[in-house]
Amino acid sequence: MQLSSAESTKIGALVAPENILVATDRTDMEFLLPCAVAQAKASHARLTLVSAITPGDNMPVDSPGPYIDMAKVMKDITNELNEHAAAIEAQGVRCQVCVAFGLAADVIGGELRKMHAGRLIMGTHGRGKLGRLTLGSVAAELLRTVQVPVFAVGPRARAQKLHETPKNILHPVSLEGNFRSGVQFAIELAVANHAELTLMLVLNRNDKSDVNPERSLEWGRTALRSLLQGMDASQLKTNVEAVFGKVPEEVCRMADEMSADLIVIGVSGVIPLTSLTESTAYKVLARAECPVMTAPHEAKMNDAVRERHSELTGVLAESGY
Repeated sequence: MQLSSAESTKIGALVAPENILVATDRTDMEFLLPCAVAQAKASHARLTLVSAITPGDNMPVDSPGPYIDMAKVMKDITNELNEHAAAIEAQGVRCQVCVAFGLAADVIGGELRKMHAGRLIMGTHGRGKLGRLTLGSVAAELLRTVQVPVFAVGPRARAQKLHETPKNILHPVSLEGNFRSGVQFAIELAVANHAELTLMLVLNRNDKSDVNPERSLEWGRTALRSLLQGMDASQLKTNVEAVFGKVPEEVCRMADEMSADLIVIGVSGVIPLTSLTESTAYKVLARAECPVMTAPHEAKMNDAVRERHSELTGVLAESGY
């Protein structure tokens, strides 16, 4: 699979980001931090722990009155995150914290832009009252609007033992839109983690009416193999799978069957709010028993990442590439 030098440079910047944001309600640190530290070490990135103090989430149910010492709330949360940051830095990873008042999606989105972050790590179901992330609200909004890869631990995945570094990666391929950039992202991510990569194509159930369904499946496998042409087998072990069915169900089934540590799924452009819950990414995240990482479409890259890409592309041009 051939991409231009500029496209490869853009993808490389997202595979190995300089800054990674970790959105937390502080009840999810046990399973988020090992993954965050491992990813930061892999790309020598700085971590930023972000927690939002959301209006309405700070009043105890049995509160006798309206007064809450918000300065104390801010101080307590900041101190708690600073303790985590100190433990992270003791492992050789740079880390800072951000605690802010406001809607969680706004706070997280603002910090992503401020830090020029190239990745967001988050859980989708928190247990805490403060800054709670739920798949139906904050996480859903971030999946819809965030313009960098999102590493998300869904409701079923958080109950499993998560591997800090993925060794088996599954990437469902749509063969629509700018799918090649998503494939390249999955390939480079697998190479960076020394992981085995499986490309998967799910064909519509109606295709079973074909005279020879196996012919359709073989066509699918051949199409996937063509995307891996030129890959060095010693550098990356790959597999291809083609099946009939519905994408969310088949992707999650395959992930379970191959004991995937990570599902990398493409997100084509900005998902309309009205259709978010019907999107494949949303459905896979809700059902998967392993983390899911979104592979961003060109249209979802933010201005900060674009600027860095432009700089890197300029260097390539000056070097004759």
